[in-house]
Amino acid sequence: MTIDLIAQRSVQDRDDFRNTVQAMLLQLPESSAREAWLVDEELSDWPLNEPAVLQALALWLRQPGRRLNLLARGFEALALGAPRLAHWRRDWSHAVFCSSPAPSEVPALPCLAVAPPVCVEIFDRRHWRGALRPGAAAVHQAMVQIDAISQRSAPSWPLHLLGL
Repeated sequence: MTIDLIAQRSVQDRDDFRNTVQAMLLQLPESSAREAWLVDEELSDWPLNEPAVLQALALWLRQPGRRLNLLARGFEALALGAPRLAHWRRDWSHAVFCSSPAPSEVPALPCLAVAPPVCVEIFDRRHWRGALRPGAAAVHQAMVQIDAISQRSAPSWPLHLLGL
């Protein structure tokens, strides 16, 4: 799947969003991005269980100084719906960071994927309308939004659940 990540374009529906994010993640190993952010209420509608995506993320994370950040309200639906990701994450726990904001601190999370030099944002979650926006200005604007949320977030989705 090849999607032009240089030109701005609209995202029209859920499948278009998934395809756009998947193309962005598949191109990460060739990019100069040192950090990527995936932000959503649950991340369960994202293409994070696809073998090709996990392989591309692994290739990218093998490079020094790379970091994948998952920021979501909760990870239960993702853990159940993406078992490949849950298993894959164990091997990459040193470079994959999961966090959640307190509901009282952040009432709603945006739907954003950021991997410089591009970002994907959903403006209308009900109809999956959004945009792929390339360029430093778009990435900076998205990162300002993410930074404000991540400062009020705590680590989440532990690798092992402790029990009594």
